[in-house]
Amino acid sequence: MAKNYFELLEDFFTYIPEVSSSELDSDWVDFIDKIKRTAVARKQTLNKDQGFYRARILDEKKIEVHNHMLKGNYLPKEKLGAPPRKESQAGRINSKGVPCLYLADEVNTAIAEIKPHLGAHINVAKFELIRNIEVVDTTKNIITIEDYYKKTVDSKVTEKDEEELLWWGIGLFFSIPINPYHESTDYIGTQYLSDIFKSLGFKGIIYGSAMKKNQKNLALFYPELAKPVGDRPEYLRIDDIHYQTNKDSLNNFVTQIKGSNP
Repeated sequence: MAKNYFELLEDFFTYIPEVSSSELDSDWVDFIDKIKRTAVARKQTLNKDQGFYRARILDEKKIEVHNHMLKGNYLPKEKLGAPPRKESQAGRINSKGVPCLYLADEVNTAIAEIKPHLGAHINVAKFELIRNIEVVDTTKNIITIEDYYKKTVDSKVTEKDEEELLWWGIGLFFSIPINPYHESTDYIGTQYLSDIFKSLGFKGIIYGSAMKKNQKNLALFYPELAKPVGDRPEYLRIDDIHYQTNKDSLNNFVTQIKGSNP
């Protein structure tokens, strides 16, 4: 039985760390062409002045205290954005040495994405786009793998379903949490696809947050497209961290990945 597009995507993410982009065999070239062709349907226009958020953890050794009270500690605007090229580490979207501005759609998501520890001092800044831009939205027009397998039972899967399943998989790989000990290799697949989206003229990518359910992040391939607003960021301290667990949701997720197709 032929593999569906999600299964092919899984194979691709296993394959791509082992080769350079110039060594792709013809089957994978056709697969990447499919992603390129269908990316157009995921185009999203973001408007000038549209707001997003970014958080940064402050160096605790530099926190100022006056009369046993914390003074306001604020990063300068030039420190709020993407790090310069020589300081840019590899991330979900960018390779090492390639600046990328990671933003979130709301404040709490921006805070969660930096994984602050209890008692951490942070700055949160609002960024606004300096002009209208087009980005690829990996959360748009998708079918879940659960719904896909339900359709296979009745042989009702269409080409559109296959395409949406492919993009469900792309969205999943962009949003799943990554083991920090494996980041250098686990990010290669999403970095490769990000470079493709960039080559197609997109200015960034929207993807689901790995830290906040149902929230979204925006990564800008060109950090200069958004600027911090206001005189200074908001200064906050993390006083509590809440975790929620659900054994049933984990079992349901595993069931979705395995599918129910006989």
